[in-house]
Amino acid sequence: MDVLVIINKQEIIIIEDKIFSSEHSNQLERYAEIIKKEYNTEHIHKVYFKMHEQGNYNKVNAAGYTIYTRENMLRILKEYITSPSSERKNDILVDFYNKLNEIDHNINKYLTEKINQWDQHCWQGFYIALQKIVLDEAQQHNILLKKNGRSGKKYVFSSL
Repeated sequence: MDVLVIINKQEIIIIEDKIFSSEHSNQLERYAEIIKKEYNTEHIHKVYFKMHEQGNYNKVNAAGYTIYTRENMLRILKEYITSPSSERKNDILVDFYNKLNEIDHNINKYLTEKINQWDQHCWQGFYIALQKIVLDEAQQHNILLKKNGRSGKKYVFSSL
């Protein structure tokens, strides 16, 4: 786990920050179990922070983590960064906001760049947008997307 916050020895917050990887090896469940045993508490709040794109959060959701994306963090930091109060400006938070904003800009360049000029970030942004469209359409038309059991990678459509 990347950050452990303990409040009054009763409330615990686990923050897992995934930058260039995703959940693996049941690590999210293991972290929660270790903390549960070590602190003898059920009051554990689990946060999964993701700076870059991730196409699937099923394992994260199954582990009971709250997903917090770059977009979520940008919304909060923007309020802080654009507030008129100058004493509230922390250089580290400003730099972090600028880095997240740069990542966001690069991911969304697929909207303005010609396709033959796309880099990996454009393709990631395009894929995530396409995935949202397909999933939204499937929900609107009451279609279930299931993984094909043989390959595990192809999706098949079936009516609910």
